Amino acid sequence: LPVVKINTDLDLPPSLQETIRAVQQLSSRKEPGSDAIPAEIYKHGGAQQMHRLTAIFQEMWHQGQVPQDFIDATVVHLYKKKGHHQPCDNHQGIPLLNIAGKIFARILINLTNGVKQGCVLVSTLFSLMFSAMLTEAYRDERPGIRITYHIDGRLFNQRQMHFRSRVSTATIPELLFADACALNATTEEERQRSIDLFAAACDNFGLRSNTEKTVVMHQSPSNTIYTAAHTKNNSTQLKSVDNFTYLGRNLSRSTKVDNEIALWIAKASQAFGRM
Repeated sequence: LPVVKINTDLDLPPSLQETIRAVQQLSSRKEPGSDAIPAEIYKHGGAQQMHRLTAIFQEMWHQGQVPQDFIDATVVHLYKKKGHHQPCDNHQGIPLLNIAGKIFARILINLTNGVKQGCVLVSTLFSLMFSAMLTEAYRDERPGIRITYHIDGRLFNQRQMHFRSRVSTATIPELLFADACALNATTEEERQRSIDLFAAACDNFGLRSNTEKTVVMHQSPSNTIYTAAHTKNNSTQLKSVDNFTYLGRNLSRSTKVDNEIALWIAKASQAFGRM
């Protein structure tokens, strides 16, 4: 992976320009917190007030401590105008924060690199990061399942599968879409080896796999006796399941689509029932 230059400017204390920008981003006509100083005072306080506020933020930055008044909120109970006044459920609590604390928080948010929650870039950036991690994990070994296919133009041509000409074979080590990843293997030893390489790559990249959400499903051939999968992630035994939902599709250890069809029929019945 290419070495990215460290952005040392993020370690610098807040500057006057950053304070002015954060103050301009404040919303007007908002109730203040414990300081009882509204946002309009900071917006129209002039240059001298901005210099003093910046000096306070820089001192906080060097000490590594935030005043407790910036953390604590004054909670105001507002009646929802429905029901009786006495029950607490008929009131809504509104936390009022210190405006100066909001300015300091806004400075930190402007410095932080990243994207908003729900942005389409989140899954894209995660896929790029995860693809690089998988490439590093299986650089010397390529476990997976082998598939044979024939493409006629742009579509798969199943009829041409009976002919040996122009039939291709590929190994599918993993299925990756957004933040959903499925690792493939053909034997139990290969599956455990794949998990070990995956766990080691996660440690190298500073990632942590959620073992509570990680499951294993063994799809055995129809002419063999089914045996449950026994796979560990480091020292944690992974749960073995008979059915698993991946990208909205129900996968079964029997490799049949009966459960998938039953689920879609049930969803269709529910949709008609709501009409």
